[in-house]
Amino acid sequence: MDMAAPDLLPQQKYDVFLSFRGEDTRQAFTSHLYDALQRKKIRTFIDDKLETGDSIEPSLVKAIKQSKLSVIIFSENYAFSRWCLDELWHILDCKERNRQFVIPVFHNIDPSHVRKQLGSYEDAFAYLSGRFEDNKVSMWRQAVTTTANLDGFTSQDIRTESKLVETIVNDISMKLSRYSSIDLKGYVGLEPHIQQIESLLCMHNQDVHFRTIGILGMGGIGKTTIADAVFQKFSTQFHAGSFVANVTEKSEKDGLDHLRNKLLCDLLDEKNVAIDTPIGSVVVKERLSRTRVLIVLDDVSDSRHLDFLPGDQVQFGAGSSHYNN
Repeated sequence: MDMAAPDLLPQQKYDVFLSFRGEDTRQAFTSHLYDALQRKKIRTFIDDKLETGDSIEPSLVKAIKQSKLSVIIFSENYAFSRWCLDELWHILDCKERNRQFVIPVFHNIDPSHVRKQLGSYEDAFAYLSGRFEDNKVSMWRQAVTTTANLDGFTSQDIRTESKLVETIVNDISMKLSRYSSIDLKGYVGLEPHIQQIESLLCMHNQDVHFRTIGILGMGGIGKTTIADAVFQKFSTQFHAGSFVANVTEKSEKDGLDHLRNKLLCDLLDEKNVAIDTPIGSVVVKERLSRTRVLIVLDDVSDSRHLDFLPGDQVQFGAGSSHYNN
């Protein structure tokens, strides 16, 4: 594929860009995948506009460049859309330039039909060949073949849609963690600290019900930077997560009750959550007991903060971690 020379890495605004044919999957599979990514706090770009005009909008190209990973949802009529095919070409350009991760998903379509351009894909390119220049169609063909040969997922192998979505989201989380490792290389001496904390978190050991890790030291030695890096790298591997910055300052200003309820809102992804009443407390605790969480408390100066945030009576789901400095 004829790609331009590498340039400076763009600022990453999104974790994931979704490329899909709206009339095929927007109202079902794509919306379910998008919702699952949102629940994981994975910043995802989805185009809600209908296809219009002769080419994709510059805003879409910009969104592709500002994404760490792209998911291509190949469906029955994907290749009939020149907008989808143009998106795909730009995505592969970013893969080559910026090492962007690309994941193909074959939804209700035989992967071999996409790779070899058979069935509806053969019909689509026959349709396009009569309307666009040969070099343009050839570029699209190559983009489809290249993407379809990457490692991905197919609905033929994972029958239930909910399981397919869960599998894709887990894979995206792992890839984003690897992307964070690439980003951290710009911080001298940080990666060994991250690796050490990763081993202490025991994230893959479900026998560890809850683990608390603390970093002690004088101010200005980089504890907050390490805490932030830990959260950015590993939070997507948990059901929910919360990074609470400046705990001491905020507790003195707003009170621990307010800070605790803000933490619970983050963990349960709701706007108004409190454990101030007995009934509300029971409901919240039951939900949290089924939730694997990562909590990072920054600038903790009093051990009472650890008992109160989010509460000494709260039980979290197996594999949860609590990190403070």
